[in-house]
Amino acid sequence: MNRAAVYSLLLGLLVNSCAKRGAPGGGPKDETAPFVAIWAPVQGRADVDPETWVELTWNEPVDRGSVEERLHISPDTMLVQRSWKGQTLRLRPQSGWMEDQTHWVCIGHGVLDRHDLSMEEPFVLWFSTGDSMPPTSVEGEAVLAGGGSPAQAALITASNDRNTLRWLVTSSRTGSFLLQGLDPGTWHITALLDTDGDGAYARGAEPWAEHILELVPDSLCSVKLVLAIEDTIPPLVVDVRALHSTLVRAAFTEPVCGIADTTLSVTDSTGIPYEIASAYSPDAHPELINIYLSRAMKDDEMRLSVNAVQDTVGLVSADTLLSFLGTSLADTVAPSVEHLWYADSTFSQISIVFSEAVLPTEAQEALRIADLDSLDRIAGMISWPDPSVLVWMSTDSLRHSNRYLLSLSDSIHDLSGNMLRNAFHVRTPPSSDSHIPPWEPRPRLRGQGPGLVSSQ
Repeated sequence: MNRAAVYSLLLGLLVNSCAKRGAPGGGPKDETAPFVAIWAPVQGRADVDPETWVELTWNEPVDRGSVEERLHISPDTMLVQRSWKGQTLRLRPQSGWMEDQTHWVCIGHGVLDRHDLSMEEPFVLWFSTGDSMPPTSVEGEAVLAGGGSPAQAALITASNDRNTLRWLVTSSRTGSFLLQGLDPGTWHITALLDTDGDGAYARGAEPWAEHILELVPDSLCSVKLVLAIEDTIPPLVVDVRALHSTLVRAAFTEPVCGIADTTLSVTDSTGIPYEIASAYSPDAHPELINIYLSRAMKDDEMRLSVNAVQDTVGLVSADTLLSFLGTSLADTVAPSVEHLWYADSTFSQISIVFSEAVLPTEAQEALRIADLDSLDRIAGMISWPDPSVLVWMSTDSLRHSNRYLLSLSDSIHDLSGNMLRNAFHVRTPPSSDSHIPPWEPRPRLRGQGPGLVSSQ
């Protein structure tokens, strides 16, 4: 074989071997993720020369592009020089490190080695060009709203009111992060999550969170950031309908609160107003408002005016006027008791669910609970979270050894004047709090909540 043929064969073998990424055939499989094995300067060191080069050496060759994508240097106002030599990255701001400042060098997790194994946790190096390193630290956790799952690779920033500088790190796979060496004072901590991977934060489309804390000298703080998509759209009314002659339901695009006497107005086609006895947003469906009228509707053409309804972040709806089909049919159906639930712990609670709204003052007088030994009424209190749900709560726990008589008279009327259909007298021992009410879904049963307009 001549020399030219030998060179051609060797070149072909070289090209073929270089085209294959990974360990040579027959070698051990790489199961070790890359990590920063050596670094300089020393972690937490003070009095670092502003002209010092930071050096980060990995345990194995890594994809340099994946390092560049995840590199954050703080404060973030500097042009950075960087160079590679083997497995070592050298970097320094073009004008040197800032005088008398804490600096962070953060490499987010996800750096790849030659076998596409990923660096599991972020690496953060902190040091100071000042005489000493401030002995303060903030331990944090970033989680996603609506479940509390970790916010991985969230960008965590720290800033204060004294200057425009920002310090940046990224959260780990478990959502944890550590902020070291911040000066005492007021700090704004924010967390952003780039869910679409475009390198930018889209307000109103990607999760974020903010927290303000006060750092004192030598302090250690813990912060939990719950990331949610920032709401920039006020609530809108999308539907309104009459469920029966005294009940109107309005549906919004999102949960609402802040219902007041001037928030809602119901009129007929001639503009005559209908007094609203009660309005509330049930816990099971906070995007709805149930509106109970003091008298039955007599007109098929009704109008609902909505103004100043707020969502959970305080955005206010625009004034809206909607027409809906009312009902000219009189309410002739008597209310009835649908469910009874009782429980005993520190306080004893009895909840009665009616088929429709009833008059609260009558319900308070109609309910009696007596000890069978003494037949005296047990002192208690009644809350009214929903016009169709009565919650009676004793100031003292009912005793498990006793039996009780629960009575509800038929002197209760609905908003149209129909009398309760099924009064009852029940002997019952108290049951456990582990029992779940048999109705689903039902509005809140824990006392008054946001959105209630009392009829009293």
